[in-house]
Amino acid sequence: MALTDDVQGRYGTEFLVNLTNPFAPDQTTLNTTKLNYACSDTETDFITYCGMTYADVNTNYSNAGIGVAIEGVIAKLQMRTGAAGSSAMEAHEKYIERLKALARISGRDRVSPRTDSVMTPTSHQVGDEIVRPSFDWTKFS
Repeated sequence: MALTDDVQGRYGTEFLVNLTNPFAPDQTTLNTTKLNYACSDTETDFITYCGMTYADVNTNYSNAGIGVAIEGVIAKLQMRTGAAGSSAMEAHEKYIERLKALARISGRDRVSPRTDSVMTPTSHQVGDEIVRPSFDWTKFS
């Protein structure tokens, strides 16, 4: 599902009409141009902060990723249209923080497998016997 559809599905039409047309109270239709720009910029934020596309987030981290993306679209619209006043910048900063938190569980910040074990396989092998560490050599039996 496209991000614009996700936003429209979760917010009422009247709210979005007022948010995309803040200085035109007589408007009754959604300004889809502003909504589409906010959605595409939010999808770009996912690439920048999470290292993955919004489509990947939709597939792998559907609940968390979609929620953050929708919050981002609303924050961007509030900031750009001046609809939320001084709290718009704060809402956008909170969105960026949530996006960074999502990055810790998404594509960019994976935990690399590694070990600090001092054990190494030995070359002591008798016939078809399994190679054993030095403390388990046959000379200790």
